[in-house]
Amino acid sequence: MRRISGFTLIELMIVLAIIAVLTALGLASYSFFTDRAVYTEVVLSAQGYKRAVDICVLSHPISACDLGTNGIASSVSSQAVLSVALEDGVITVTPRNYLGITTSDVYVLTPSGGGDGQRVQAWTDNCGSSDYC
Repeated sequence: MRRISGFTLIELMIVLAIIAVLTALGLASYSFFTDRAVYTEVVLSAQGYKRAVDICVLSHPISACDLGTNGIASSVSSQAVLSVALEDGVITVTPRNYLGITTSDVYVLTPSGGGDGQRVQAWTDNCGSSDYC
């Protein structure tokens, strides 16, 4: 008699369990990276307003550099951005509840210095408190 060789049910179950564990780990990493990619749209949406504030402070006080005034555009929304607020040069971008980010993952850019002919010396953001930056 000849014996038929093949895989036992236990061997197949072990292989399936290993594949399931690897898939679970991969999906968690994939989810984090897609969240970061969506948050990049939030950060990039602030860049146009940052340039507008940089230009505004060269001829106005920084307190006059608000949304919709002195050459600064009004708030624009997009797929990941709910709204943009700009008051006294401080840019606040509120994201939508989209993929992995929520409206609580607000991005804030704050200028230091600038106004009345002086340029903005530096910009600080709140990326230190965010997982996505």
